[in-house]
Amino acid sequence: MFRILYLFLFLFVSASQSDDLANYNNRAAMPGVANDGLAKGDWPVFHGSYLGYSFSALDSINKKNVNKLAPAWMHQPGKVTMGLQGTPIAVDGIIYYIASFNVVFAIDGYSGEQIWKYSHEFTELKKRKAQGGMDENSLLFAPYSRGLAVGNKYVFFGTLDGQAVALDRKNGEVVWKTKVLDTDNCNCLFNSPPVIANDVIVYGPAGGELFAKGGVYGISAETGEILWEFETLRDHPDSWLAEHRETGGGFPWMPGTFDPELNLVYYPIGNPAPDWDDGDDRPGDNLYSSSIVALNPENGELKWHHQQVPHDVWDLDASGEFLFLEREGKKLMSNLNKNGYVYVYDREKGKLNNVWKLSQTANWGKVNLKTGEITDRYAGVPGEERTICPWIGGVRGWGVGSYNPKTQLWYTMAQDYCNIIEVVEGVERIQGNLGWNAMVTAVVHKDNPAPRLVAVDPATGKIAWQQEFDAPNFGAVLTTAGGLLFYGTSFGAVHALDIEDGSKLWSFNTGSGNRAGVISYEAKGEQFILFPTGCCGAVPGMFMPNIDPRFADINEGAMIVSFKVPK
Repeated sequence: MFRILYLFLFLFVSASQSDDLANYNNRAAMPGVANDGLAKGDWPVFHGSYLGYSFSALDSINKKNVNKLAPAWMHQPGKVTMGLQGTPIAVDGIIYYIASFNVVFAIDGYSGEQIWKYSHEFTELKKRKAQGGMDENSLLFAPYSRGLAVGNKYVFFGTLDGQAVALDRKNGEVVWKTKVLDTDNCNCLFNSPPVIANDVIVYGPAGGELFAKGGVYGISAETGEILWEFETLRDHPDSWLAEHRETGGGFPWMPGTFDPELNLVYYPIGNPAPDWDDGDDRPGDNLYSSSIVALNPENGELKWHHQQVPHDVWDLDASGEFLFLEREGKKLMSNLNKNGYVYVYDREKGKLNNVWKLSQTANWGKVNLKTGEITDRYAGVPGEERTICPWIGGVRGWGVGSYNPKTQLWYTMAQDYCNIIEVVEGVERIQGNLGWNAMVTAVVHKDNPAPRLVAVDPATGKIAWQQEFDAPNFGAVLTTAGGLLFYGTSFGAVHALDIEDGSKLWSFNTGSGNRAGVISYEAKGEQFILFPTGCCGAVPGMFMPNIDPRFADINEGAMIVSFKVPK
C-alpha cells in the first residue's frame, strides 16, 4: 500500500511542474565556498548545498549493492569522548569535522588518516572558573559543537568562549581569531556552524534560555573584522520593554542558509527569555524572537521577516532547515518550527504561501493554515500544571531532514511527545542566568503517537509514506541519487532504506547512537557514507529516560565511521 501511495504522490508532484532537480544540477558555484558540491562528490556546506537539501547526487552506492556496504575506516577524536553533534564537511576528498570542546580535525576521506588537528584553548573561561564563574564544561549547551564551514582557503567555526576562528585548510594553523561575544555577561557561545556568503562569514550564537540578548554577526572572511551586527530583538515598544531587550533572548542557535541568487542570508531565530513562562513581564510580540529573518550579508540590513510565533512562551523556536523549492514557477522556501508546523514562503519577499501541520498532537495553540494566525493559545497560569505539546525538543529537533529533488519529497523525523509544565513566579532577571520560568515535571508518552520517519511534499504536506519507531531518533536524514535513505538511531544502529517505500535494505551497529548529520562524499572515485556517532546531549539525557529506560544508560562515545562498497 505504501508503494501505491508513493506512486500516486510522485505523479501528483511531477504534474506540479517543479524544477527542483534542474535547479539543483544547474546551480551556480557560490563564491568563497569550495564548489558548493558542484564537483558532485563534495559535501562543502552544512546541508550539502546552499539549497538546504541534505541530498547527495552520488549514485555508485544504490539499491543493488547497498547490502554490501561495510566500514572503510573509523576515526576517534582522542580524549574527547562526548558524542559528536556536528555535520562533517567533505571537500576534495578531505573530511573536516569538529568534536566537543572545539577540537577540529582534517581527515583523509579515503584512508581515514589524520592530516591535522586543532585544539582550542579556553584561557579566559578557565580564569573565570577560578573566580567562581562557568567554564567550557559548565556553560549551557556546552561542550558540543554542531559543525563548521569550509571556504576556498579557510575553515571557519565559532567557539564555546564566543570567538570566531579561521584556520588554514592545509595545515590547521590559526589565520585569525575574533572575540565576538561578551561571555563574561551573557554566558552565551557559538556551537553551530557559520554561513559563508561570498566574502562574509555570518555567525549566530546559542543561548535562548538565558537572560541575554542574541544577535547575528557578519565577519570578514579574510581579516576576521566584525562588519555588522543585526540585533535579533526589535527596538520598539510594541515588541519589547526597553529595560528587557538586553536580557530578552532571541538567539539564532541553528545555522542559516545563503541564497546567492537573491543575495540573502536566511536565519531562524530562537525563543525569547524568560522561556516556558506566562510572558507577563515581556508584553508585546517580542519580535524578532521565534522568527525567520532575511538579511543582506554585506551589511546585515533586514530585507524581510516573519514571526512564526509572536510572544512565544513555550520554547517554539524557528530552528529547522530552509529548503529552496520551485512550484509552478514560484520560488519558495519551506521551514519547520519546533511548534509542529511547516511554513512555506515566497523567499524573495517573505510572503507566506502555505502552512501545514506535521505534528499530530500540538496543543499549545492553533495555527490558521492559510494566514498563519494563531488562536486558542494557552498562555500559562502560575501554579497550574498543564500538558503542552510538542515537548521541549519540538516535533523535530535540529537533526535535519533530507529533500530529494528526484522524488520531490522531504524525508524527516517527527515525534509527538509532550511536557507536563507548571509556570512559576519570581525568577529574577539576572544578566546571563538561566531564564526558565517553569517546572518541567515529566514527558508524557502514554497513548502518544509513535515517533516516525515521514516522506512528505514539503510545499503541501501531502504524505507519501511514513514509518514508525519504538523510540525517537534525533539524528539527521540523508537521501541519495542512488534511491537510498540513510539514518542512524539513538542506540547505535544505522540503516539504509528504499526511498520509494521505506523498506529496509541494510543495517549496521556502530556501538553509539547518531545525533549528527549523515553525509555522502567521493574520494579517489569511490562513494562513501559517513556517520558521526555519539548520542545524545542534554535534552534527551534529561527527559528521555521517562519514555525509554534505555536512555538512562546510553553510551555517548565519539567516532566517525565511513562506509563504502568493497571492490
